[in-house]
Amino acid sequence: MSKTVNILGSTQKEQWLTAISIYDLSVGANIEEAMQHLAEGWEEDEQMRESLETARRVLADYTNEMRRLVEGVFE
Repeated sequence: MSKTVNILGSTQKEQWLTAISIYDLSVGANIEEAMQHLAEGWEEDEQMRESLETARRVLADYTNEMRRLVEGVFE
């Protein structure tokens, strides 16, 4: 008989923290890709750059707050 493994973690806390990290990574990667395209010479719209910078900060704040929430719930 084979043993199943949960790739997100073995506890609910680990699973939540992994899910938050995956969300952060996926959204953050899209922001970084857009920023890279701007740096490579796409027509730069300053308002777009500001919006992406804001999105990056909001994502970091959200990710940190979600991690704090999970840590608090599972302590």
